[in-house]
Amino acid sequence: MAVILFLVIAWLSTAPKLPGFDADTLASATGERFMATEHFASASLTVQTRCAMCHTAEPAWPGVFEAPKNVILDNDVAIANHAKDIAMQAGYAHAMPPGNATEMTAEERALLVEWFREGSRS
Repeated sequence: MAVILFLVIAWLSTAPKLPGFDADTLASATGERFMATEHFASASLTVQTRCAMCHTAEPAWPGVFEAPKNVILDNDVAIANHAKDIAMQAGYAHAMPPGNATEMTAEERALLVEWFREGSRS
């Protein structure tokens, strides 16, 4: 019985994605909350200009061949769904972008923190 269960799980894990289903285009309930905030448009623009050159399906940054930790941040829904990670890594910790390679400003980092706080309150 265990062998059959293992084979079913292995088979299901290799199945192709459902047509029209892409997790990065479906906002979670939390993501929708962050998209509805006052600062979302500005936060999204900041992420797309400072982060998406690496955090995309086909990174444009030299030496980066896949999105770090497979985190894709090249569309509004994905950005909203990753709001906490973005705020923690780029807003609070200044760990991203690495070595501040894209020259994210203190104002942009503060904006990401404010956007996260807004979404967390709603």
